[in-house]
Amino acid sequence: MVLSRSCPPTLVAPTLHDRKLRVYYSPGGDVRYTTHLLIYPEGDTQEIEWSLSFNQIVDVSGRPLRLPLPTARMLAYRVFRVDTQDSRNEHAIRYSLEQLLPDDLAAYSQEVD
Repeated sequence: MVLSRSCPPTLVAPTLHDRKLRVYYSPGGDVRYTTHLLIYPEGDTQEIEWSLSFNQIVDVSGRPLRLPLPTARMLAYRVFRVDTQDSRNEHAIRYSLEQLLPDDLAAYSQEVD
């Protein structure tokens, strides 16, 4: 795919290493990439292709969970901080996660004890 200045302002294009990055064009015509990173409580990071919001409940892969949860016995995380970092060609959005305990998940589940 050839990128030119006449492309629409937002474009999903195939890129390096079989990943998809979002490409944005600034008014000056420069190309900027947006990346979304999950930061797990242990310090591990994982890149995702979608955006999340503050206080959103996600599974271990970072996919949003639909509420109410079917059970409180699952591994789930909550987005407790959203940071952004800009560099010359990249806009990085980092989502810090905290693990939810079964007692916390009980408030979001439809199970009755």
